[in-house]
Amino acid sequence: MGRITGKKPEEINELNINDELRKEFPKLTEFLDTMRKQSFVIDVTIPYRIHVQYAASVLSGHANPDIE
Repeated sequence: MGRITGKKPEEINELNINDELRKEFPKLTEFLDTMRKQSFVIDVTIPYRIHVQYAASVLSGHANPDIE
């Protein structure tokens, strides 16, 4: 969603129930909610905080694959 809306990595938050993006992209957010409930997705999901930290490291020119 951050790429669609043009947000910077440090501006990305977990999509919450009252998020404005739900009104703008209802089908996409419904799909995301459905997928997040699947056990195979839950098993491999990486917290957004980790994605944001890694994206920020890539954008800074110093990609750090060891961010945990």
